[in-house]
Amino acid sequence: MQEPNAPHVFERQHKKRLMRIFMFSFSLILLLCIASFFSLLTILNKPDREFPTDTDIVIQQGMTIRGIGIYLQDVHVIQSSLIFEFYVQTNHRSSFIQAGTYRFSSPLSTKEIVSELISADQMKSTTLVTLPEGFRSS
Repeated sequence: MQEPNAPHVFERQHKKRLMRIFMFSFSLILLLCIASFFSLLTILNKPDREFPTDTDIVIQQGMTIRGIGIYLQDVHVIQSSLIFEFYVQTNHRSSFIQAGTYRFSSPLSTKEIVSELISADQMKSTTLVTLPEGFRSS
C-alpha cells in the first residue's frame, strides 16, 4: 500500500529541482551580462592593438555611421564597428561626425575617436601657391 503523503513528497522534490534549475539559469545569465558589460567597457576604453598612427584616415561625405564604423574597424582604428555604432547612436552623436581627413599621432580608444570625429579637429589640407612678381591674387 502507498502512503498518502507520497505524491506531496514528489511534488516538493520536483519544485526544489525546478527552483535549482531556475537559479542556475539566472546566475548564468547574470554572469554573462556582467562579462559582456566589462567586455564593452574594455573595447570602448582601449585602442586597437594595430592602431595606425600617422596615417591618413578619410571619412567621406555621406558615409553612414555603420559605413564609418566598418571602415574604421577595417583600418584598425577601432576594435568593433558594432560597438562604435552603438556608442555613437546611444550618445546621440551621429549627426555631429564630420567628414574629412584625420591623422592620429597616438593610439586612441573608441570613445576618444568619436570625440575626435565630432570635434572636427581634422588634418587641414594646405596648398602652397607661389605667385610670380607682378601677379595679383584677385
